[in-house]
Amino acid sequence: MRRIIKNILYRLLPEGLYLYLKNKHIDYKNKKHHGKVKNTSLPILNFTLTIPTNHNFIKYQREQPRRNRDLGVVARYAGRKYPTKPIVDIGANIGDTAAIIASECSNDLILVDGSDFYFSYLEKNALLFPNKCTLHHCLVADGSEQTGSLVHWGGT
Repeated sequence: MRRIIKNILYRLLPEGLYLYLKNKHIDYKNKKHHGKVKNTSLPILNFTLTIPTNHNFIKYQREQPRRNRDLGVVARYAGRKYPTKPIVDIGANIGDTAAIIASECSNDLILVDGSDFYFSYLEKNALLFPNKCTLHHCLVADGSEQTGSLVHWGGT
């Protein structure tokens, strides 16, 4: 039924108005959903991160406990070869990848995420890392106009 209504609205409304309403609806669903989210703690190597209980990373860690550990090995060797260079994590989300990197090397971290919801977790979790962390709350794109909105259901 929802799909039928969406199709009717798409055909009847000007494209700009349709997209505006669609984005407002997504924003509403995100706010409604995130108002109910509870947090939990998740150990990732040397750190215990704060994470929403509905985040997909919890399932991934349970099913694949060594997931992304190769990234730590790469970070260790890259850190040894380039000790003064920062490591950039674009789409840092809650800081899970940064936790793996920070467990393996002491390089500065540049952590970037565009989500209002996950950036608040990133800010909190980055305080745990001994590395110097620079956080950027923005989207990274090629310079062309970006439209749409972020949808947060277990990840971004």
